[in-house]
Amino acid sequence: DYTVYALSRRQRMVCMLISGLLFFGIGILFYHHWLAGVILAVGCIWVPKHWTKVLLERRRMTLSLHFKQALYALSSALAAGKSVENGFKESVEDLRMLNPEADTDLIREFTILRTRMEYGQPIEEALQDFSDRAQIEDITNFADVFITCKRTGGDLVEVVRRTSAVIGEKLDIQQDIMVAVSQKKFESKVMFA
Repeated sequence: DYTVYALSRRQRMVCMLISGLLFFGIGILFYHHWLAGVILAVGCIWVPKHWTKVLLERRRMTLSLHFKQALYALSSALAAGKSVENGFKESVEDLRMLNPEADTDLIREFTILRTRMEYGQPIEEALQDFSDRAQIEDITNFADVFITCKRTGGDLVEVVRRTSAVIGEKLDIQQDIMVAVSQKKFESKVMFA
């Protein structure tokens, strides 16, 4: 489920320890008293909740970017004349070639898709299940378009190619916007400090 991220006990403790030390240091630096440092260090209790949100958003963004790469790989496999099922199998290998030492969420998901197909489950059901668990707009849109095209007998190669191009452009625009916004946020934080 890509809508929930749970920190392990160790991650939570490390997060609280680091933030507590940081807050204590800020208290000592600004107030020159250990009691102020201790009072500020108590704020470390709320940091894991915020850190969980940051990690969840990072995980979802990474999944979305890897999905864009997987769509390009799937599009090229289908354009080369491979079947849809073989195209998904090829895209797993292409993703592994892009980042050989990483075992990303999308590689695991596409491996699950491949395994489900090998057991005889239709690709539409496996893709819809992945879309339901991910709850990312691009993945949901692709799954809906793919399932509709597969059922109605549309030109799957062209649909996958155009969908991957549109999703790729959308993600590029989102990244440009995020860079501009984060730059302005950083500038405001520097000015505030």
